[in-house]
Amino acid sequence: MLKKNLRILLVFLLLVVITLSSTFVFATDAEADANAVSTTEPTNEGEAVTTTEEASPTNENSEATTEDNHEGEESSNVLSADNLKSGDVYLCENKDVVVDYMIDGNLFVIAPKVTITSGIGGDVFIIAKEVEVGQEASIYNNMFVVANKIDFKGFVYDLYAVANDFTLSNYVYRDLKVAASNSVSISGGVVGRNAYLYGTSNISFTDNGDTKATISGNLEYSASEEKIPKDIENVSGSIIYHKISDTSKNSKPSTSDIVKGTIFKILITLVFIAIIWLMSLAVAPKFTKNSGATLSKKILPIILSGIAGLIIIPILSIILMFTVFGIYAGLLLLILYFILLAISTPVIVIALNNLVCDKFKVEKAPMKFLYLLITGLVISLISLIPVVGGLISFVIIILGVGLILTYIFSNIKHSSNNKKEEKNKPEKTK
Repeated sequence: MLKKNLRILLVFLLLVVITLSSTFVFATDAEADANAVSTTEPTNEGEAVTTTEEASPTNENSEATTEDNHEGEESSNVLSADNLKSGDVYLCENKDVVVDYMIDGNLFVIAPKVTITSGIGGDVFIIAKEVEVGQEASIYNNMFVVANKIDFKGFVYDLYAVANDFTLSNYVYRDLKVAASNSVSISGGVVGRNAYLYGTSNISFTDNGDTKATISGNLEYSASEEKIPKDIENVSGSIIYHKISDTSKNSKPSTSDIVKGTIFKILITLVFIAIIWLMSLAVAPKFTKNSGATLSKKILPIILSGIAGLIIIPILSIILMFTVFGIYAGLLLLILYFILLAISTPVIVIALNNLVCDKFKVEKAPMKFLYLLITGLVISLISLIPVVGGLISFVIIILGVGLILTYIFSNIKHSSNNKKEEKNKPEKTK
């Protein structure tokens, strides 16, 4: 019984295999699958007949077309890759520059004319005579531009510009900051936040079709005249005006300004002389008392010391600063040199005042101070004389430096002599 059932099962499986093999054609490789077509045609007797045909020329053409399409897709992929620049782009040209490709980075350009018609992923920095940003351009960060004429029709987050003429015809997402000497025109442009304009009163708002020129935040501008009405509809926030004066290269200060400046300068000089006089009385009273006599008796050594000090001290300080261990000494010497120059004129005024007070036998301190101010005023007025005043001021500086150096060297010599005398005294007693 079991053998009979096995025979029936084997016959059934054999019939299934025959049926499947007679209905379908199996391709063993890619060519057989591409060139073979399975069709089933009915006959007059109602039987199904399966036939296999080779691919027609039409199929070959379709395959060729498919290959061409693949090639076209590859070429389009290459083209899109060429239209994208990854990283920063630097352009410095003597001819006009057109940026019509995407940049995934920052753009730096110096050229006569720059035109942007694509997207920029980073910041844009431009120096040119003329800059035009098209409607297709989108700058997804900040733009910094210096040009004679700027025509902005694209999109940017923040825009910083310096120009003679500036025109905005599209959208600044955040702030607009422009310094323009001639005109600023917002022609259908929109500023998402605030606008800061400097340098011109020629600021105009014009609608571009259905697009209204708008500043969504505040408008703050600095100009010589206030021309924008406070209630203008184009500005949603406040309008803040700062007046700036018209300045030119040929403009000169008024006579009153010159007089005020001169008086202020003289007053500062007199105050400085008084401070140096008080400090010298406290620190070096002997020098203050004898400065007039020293100046009159040692005029030639003082002049030579002054000239030598003006030349030698800065040279010596520079030499010390170029050495490894003398840089601090050189800096200190240079600082002392500038202090010496600063106090040289007050020192000479003090010395001349002592001579005047000795001449007129002025002994009281208040009167000496009054004579000091008068002496300082006279020297300050003499220094204002064209050409002659400059020469006199230079001679006073030489005398002041020489007088101070003479006093320092004489003290050093005097102290060294005292030390020698102290050493010799025990020997003489023996």
